[in-house]
Amino acid sequence: THVLSLLCHPCPVPVPGRVYNANLGDLDEAGLKAFQGNLAVNPELTGLDPKWMEKFLDRVAEDYPKLKLEELNELRRSIGLPDIAEKKAQSRRTFAMAYDPGQAFKIVPAKLKQGAHPVALEVKPFANLPPAVTYQYERVNWRQLTENPKSLDGRRVEILGAFGRENSTFGFGGVAEGEYRGFEFHDIQEQLGQSPILYVRKGTKAERVLKELEGWDGNGTPREKHLVRGLAKYDPASNSFRKGTVLVDSVAPVREPVVEQSKPRPAGRDWFVRAGTSGDGSKEQPFKDPWQALAAAKPGDVIHVAEGEYFGKLKSGTWKVATPYLSMLGGYDKDFKERDPWKRPTRLGYTEGPGGKSSNPYIDCEHEAAGFIFDGFILDGRDINSYESSGDLRERSFGGEALIFLRTADDCIVRNCVLVNAGSQAISAIGDNTLVENNIILNNQERSLELTGGDVPSIIRGNTILFTWYEGSGQERNSMGSAIFNRGSTRYILENNIIAYSDYNGIFSATEPKFLKITGNVFFHNASTHFTNLREIAINDRSMDQVAELGFWAWEGNTTIDPQMAFDQQWMTDYSARAEKRFFARPYDFKQALTLVPQNPACKAGARPVKLEVHFNP
Repeated sequence: THVLSLLCHPCPVPVPGRVYNANLGDLDEAGLKAFQGNLAVNPELTGLDPKWMEKFLDRVAEDYPKLKLEELNELRRSIGLPDIAEKKAQSRRTFAMAYDPGQAFKIVPAKLKQGAHPVALEVKPFANLPPAVTYQYERVNWRQLTENPKSLDGRRVEILGAFGRENSTFGFGGVAEGEYRGFEFHDIQEQLGQSPILYVRKGTKAERVLKELEGWDGNGTPREKHLVRGLAKYDPASNSFRKGTVLVDSVAPVREPVVEQSKPRPAGRDWFVRAGTSGDGSKEQPFKDPWQALAAAKPGDVIHVAEGEYFGKLKSGTWKVATPYLSMLGGYDKDFKERDPWKRPTRLGYTEGPGGKSSNPYIDCEHEAAGFIFDGFILDGRDINSYESSGDLRERSFGGEALIFLRTADDCIVRNCVLVNAGSQAISAIGDNTLVENNIILNNQERSLELTGGDVPSIIRGNTILFTWYEGSGQERNSMGSAIFNRGSTRYILENNIIAYSDYNGIFSATEPKFLKITGNVFFHNASTHFTNLREIAINDRSMDQVAELGFWAWEGNTTIDPQMAFDQQWMTDYSARAEKRFFARPYDFKQALTLVPQNPACKAGARPVKLEVHFNP
């Protein structure tokens, strides 16, 4: 039995062969198998959302101009809406407006039995689940499994290795092809010949772990290593080369410990630089600019730079680093007794000459310069950017350089710096094991930090990364306007950073989540997402608590609180009103950037001023 109602839509002009309210009794002529009990009445629904219904009724008023005003007002009153004096004055076009699911639960027919109604459902006592079975696993080595599998038969074991390609060889008793999948399992230590095949039951969590497995062929270093636990089996009649196998209970990825410096640094001499002097680089008679120290330095040397402004060789605004394991340390007082980069700004900049503005990076680190440390400086891109008369950043041609360009150099460190107003990236780092730590990275175009690396993860720790811009803001699904962006399958650890006010994404990463460790970060006011890969993952304020199933190496302790920083008041006022009046990447004073420390006591992330120990090589 059904209720047929048009819910205030008037009956149209009858058309032969169709059934309306007036001729509902003619259903017996339609050839239906059964037609009894149908009604054409107002169901008198309660619980309709008045705000939604007002939009719906406005559309009805427009679609049916012959609908009487008193009939429309009667229905409006029934759902708590005021009368209207003139139907046409209220009409406007609406279509398929979103209805709140929580409000939909309240819709119930007032008198009819037909339709959906709330119902109290019986909750029967739940059966107790059988206790979970736990096993004790003994660690075995490769030689035991491959050369003496009989000794392990029927025992629960764990073994470290790397999965290879899937293998369809099924020859062990009780291992059916329809129930299991077979995978080659390689030795990563002794490499004792042909690998055995391990079997994973279909539909288990272990199989899901291997869903996107990148199999290792036994050459070089495997991208993934796993600790396998399961039941060892021995079958002398197996048609497999190896007579021993493991029926897998669980598969756990093994993450390598991260070393912040993969090679020991050579010990070198100290060089000293102070603006306004012209000496030999000693502490008593410093060089006048860091380019002189870079030209003289050998591997392992340390360049100490006092507070002030420096402009490079012939005021070119570029410092090239081509020697491995150099260190540049800024933020000293003039006597090199105290080092405090926030208190004693040391700025590397550019003075425009007759040739026009430079398009080179300030710090250009060649691929030979592995282990370069850049610590305690200010780089301000406004020196080399072009701005409109309004103050907005003028769109730069493709190929604009980053403030810091680490060209295929491993083990580099950027620490305790203020990087502002970049016309492209603040840092572009190509190499493994890069450390970016305790920097304020602010007001940059397209991407603030761009990483390109391999299997050794980089570490991005304790930075404040704010206001990443993109000229094309408003387009959908874009990797531009992302505070952190990586190319390829770069691995990294991201911890205790503030990532906020990006035009699109806090993080854009094409790397599989299982190679990313993202912990203790504060994400705030990123326009599109806090993390995305532009495919199946888009993490924002609403989905921050739904990350567990995405398979990250780690995603823990990340929040969306306001860090509460003391921004330049006029700049922030104009930024907040940019929807009404254009405002695009206008320069931010680096002196104001030095004050951007979180005021919210709940925010433990982000960069902080730090007074550093002063010491020199013997």
